[in-house]
Amino acid sequence: MGLAGNMNGARGGNECMNNCGLAEGTNTITLKLVAGNGTTDTEFTIDGQLYTKDDTDNIAMTVLGVQAIVTSVLYLVTLTSAGVLAIQKGNEELTADVTSGKSHLEWPEPADDVCAIGGYRVDTNTITYTSGVTDLAAIGSDSGTVTYFDFNRVPAAPVTT
Repeated sequence: MGLAGNMNGARGGNECMNNCGLAEGTNTITLKLVAGNGTTDTEFTIDGQLYTKDDTDNIAMTVLGVQAIVTSVLYLVTLTSAGVLAIQKGNEELTADVTSGKSHLEWPEPADDVCAIGGYRVDTNTITYTSGVTDLAAIGSDSGTVTYFDFNRVPAAPVTT
């Protein structure tokens, strides 16, 4: 399976059907989903089957490895058919190398039995970041930046800036 997801012609397919509204949760170390489709749920498919996830705040984040200071990483956010959210960590590169074009960031490859609904990029400056341990609010101003992405399938192109 390629980064486009499980898209095997007229059959199957894993994709998010609308904007999931991925954002930092109200409580510390959480995420939230606030669909942007005028309803109150995120619609997605896994192997061609349609599922929904109600708008939800304060979703616990997957605990992953430490991201070092002055680095950039893409974190992929997925849902299972039961609506369980999980996060996968992408490759870690020096932020200066990414912005100069010396290296690039890749979205992680999702498993066949989940749907990628979005992700976020963390660029650290003065502190480390650990998903599920560090609050995203701590990565702000001088500490670094967090950028959120909603998508229907994992983007195939690497992030080069």
